[in-house]
Amino acid sequence: MKRNTPGKFDTFDAVYDTLYSRFPQQRMTLRDGDLSLIRVTQGSHSTTDPGVPEVVFRLVTDGPIEQSSVDIGDGRQALSGRKNSFYLAPADADASWQAEGKHSLLMLAVSQDRIAGLLDGVGSLDPLYGHDIESPLSGQILERMWTEAQTGGPAAALMAEGLFLNLLAKLVETAEAQTRTGQVAALGHRKVARIIDYIDAHMDEKISLEDLALLADLSTFHFCRSFRAATGQSPQKFVTARRLQAGAALLADPTQSLADIAYACGFSSQSHFTATFRRAFGVTPGSYRRETAD
Repeated sequence: MKRNTPGKFDTFDAVYDTLYSRFPQQRMTLRDGDLSLIRVTQGSHSTTDPGVPEVVFRLVTDGPIEQSSVDIGDGRQALSGRKNSFYLAPADADASWQAEGKHSLLMLAVSQDRIAGLLDGVGSLDPLYGHDIESPLSGQILERMWTEAQTGGPAAALMAEGLFLNLLAKLVETAEAQTRTGQVAALGHRKVARIIDYIDAHMDEKISLEDLALLADLSTFHFCRSFRAATGQSPQKFVTARRLQAGAALLADPTQSLADIAYACGFSSQSHFTATFRRAFGVTPGSYRRETAD
């Protein structure tokens, strides 16, 4: 299999333009690009998609994929790869994919900010990330959105918007049912505190999921579930949030450059820090520094 390494991309479309250009693909957009659809036929590959500020809805439309797995920072998980299987990839997470055999996918990329706004006070998709989703209706909705995008025109755009809202509602319902039946034991307060202390002490280093799981004396799989049950966030999102909090505090010191702050908080570059900070706070670090200094 050909192996690719991640680069720096601002959108999921850009990821596919670059890392998957060798595979035949079609694209459709709706709502002035707010909803981005990609249909692609792939062969065997091992590829790491860098994190982007979009949630990606992924449907296998032709398969099965002989072997399929993904690691989004919670440990490698095997996927069924069967036709009509559905998967949800979170925003801002590197996704390391491995696949064997020819297969086709239909994907929808939507801004995490838009999804968060729609689901505010309604529900969460968090329990669905990282594994196959049992939701046949979701795949049907995604296919119908593609058909509406092909039709074009204002009526089709409205229909696609309604279908997207229906898709979110169905997935929130699935997430709630999974949470009710999962019975995941939350990580204890002392272990959570120990993990927070470790994150803060190693802010300028790479913090691996394996190291955090070891602190909790759990496997990576059970640690991720228990940590989410305790904090409401995946370990990766929690670490990013702590890095951002530390960065915001350091911005109060005008003698520290943005690049120095970025590296001190574990970001790979100033641009990575700026992009992540803006998504979280709605302003760039420079603007935040000026506003808080007034």
